[in-house]
Amino acid sequence: MITFFTKNVARTLLLALMLACASGTSFAQIWPPEGLNMPGAWDSWSNYPTNVALRTETSTPTPGRLAVISSGIRRYQTNFSVAASGADLVGGNYQFKFAAGPPSNPWGNAWGNGNFSMNTLTNLDIGGGTGNNNITLTNGKHYTMNWRDNGYANTQAIFMETSAAPITLASTSQSPTAGNVTPSDDVVVTINLSASKSSEEIVYLRYSTDSYATSTMVTATGSGTSYSATIPAQPDGSTIQYYAMTSTASGITADYDMYSLSKSAAQSYASAALPPVNISFRVDMQNETVAPAGLFVSGSFNAWSATANPLTLISGTTYGTTIALAQGSTIEYKFVNGSTYESGLSGGCINGSGNRVYSVGNSDATISSSCFAKCNACVAKVATTFRVNMNGLTVSANGVHVAGDFGSNYPQWTPGAIALTNQGGGIYATTLYARSGSGCTLQVHQWQ
Repeated sequence: MITFFTKNVARTLLLALMLACASGTSFAQIWPPEGLNMPGAWDSWSNYPTNVALRTETSTPTPGRLAVISSGIRRYQTNFSVAASGADLVGGNYQFKFAAGPPSNPWGNAWGNGNFSMNTLTNLDIGGGTGNNNITLTNGKHYTMNWRDNGYANTQAIFMETSAAPITLASTSQSPTAGNVTPSDDVVVTINLSASKSSEEIVYLRYSTDSYATSTMVTATGSGTSYSATIPAQPDGSTIQYYAMTSTASGITADYDMYSLSKSAAQSYASAALPPVNISFRVDMQNETVAPAGLFVSGSFNAWSATANPLTLISGTTYGTTIALAQGSTIEYKFVNGSTYESGLSGGCINGSGNRVYSVGNSDATISSSCFAKCNACVAKVATTFRVNMNGLTVSANGVHVAGDFGSNYPQWTPGAIALTNQGGGIYATTLYARSGSGCTLQVHQWQ
C-alpha cells in the first residue's frame, strides 16, 4: 500500500507539472522554442505571421526578426519599416496581439489591452479574454519594439519611432585609458556610431560605481558618427562601469534596457591613485650661515610646516632631502634657515605668490640646486688675501684684525672677529672667500 500510494503521488505530481508547463504558468520567461509573435490586422491575423518582422527568430520553417536579447532586462526586440509600398508594413491604425505558443496552439498565450503611444512603456494583460492592442503607424518611419519577457504574466512593451533605420553603436573608447585613471581625472568616453543617426535618436552614456544599483545617464554630444560624454572624477578605489545606448526617450530614470534602441559593449575601469615618486630637494648655502636649529623645506605638501622636513648636508655647502610626492601634482615651497623663510625670490623658479613652484612628473627626480633665496646657482667664491704692513707701528698684544662687509659667511663690521696672522717682516695677512665680482669695504684695526 505504501509503495502504491507513493507511485500515485509521483504520477499526480508529474501530471500537475505537465499541466503547469502546458499552461505556461511555471516559467519566469516564455519558453524559448515558442518565442514571441505579433499577429494582427497588419498581417491578416495570421499566426505564425507571414511577415518576418512580426515573427519570432525561433519559429519554423523560416526564422523571423523578432529576436530575444538576454543581456540586462530579458526582452524581445524587432524593428520594421513603414511606407506606402516597398516596406515591411503600410501606415495606418492597427489592432494586434502578442502571442506565444507551440505550432499546435500558437494562440495558447496572448497579451493585449495595450493602447500604444510612441516612446512610452505600455502595460499588457495576459489572457484569452483580453482586448486587442492598438497602434498607429506612419508612412516614412521606422519602428523599434521592445517587449519585456516577464514569463507568462502581465508585462510591458514600447514602440519607438525614428526617421530611418536606427543606427548601432560601433565602439567606445576612453581617455585616460583604463589603468591610467587617477582620482583627479575626468574620463572622456568617445562613442562611435555605425552611421549618422536620425534626429529622434539620442546618444546616452550610462555609468555606475555600484554595479548599477544606482547609475547616472549623461547625454552625449557630437555630430556625424562621433559623440562623446564625460564621467567626472571618482574617489580613489572606485570601479566605474559604463556603456553607451541610444533611445528616442528623454529623462530615462529606470527600465533603461526597455528604452534602448542599441547598446554598446559594457566597459569598466578603476580610479586609483598612482604610486608616489621621490623628489629630491637641493639648496646651496655657501653664502649663508646655517642656523643652529637647522635647515628645512616647507611647502604645500606639508601644510607649510617650518620643521617637518629637515635637510642634511649632501656635499660641500649643498643641503638636501627626499620626499615622496603624488605624480602629476604641482607643489609650492620655500627653504627655511632656522625659522627664517627665504624672501626676495625672483626669477623663473617662482609663481605669482613668490613661492618656488615645481611640477611633479611620473618618475623620481632631483630639483636642480639653487642658492638660498635665489632662483639660480650660487656664484662661485674666490679667495682674496688681505695684507697690511705694520712696519714702524707697535703691534698690540691683541693682534691685528680686519672688519667689513665680506658676505653673510663672515661677521659684518665686527671688531676683533677676523684676525690677521703675522707673515714676518711686519706683514700681517688673512685669506677670505667672497663671491666673484662682489665688492667690500674694510677697516684694519689694532686693538690696544
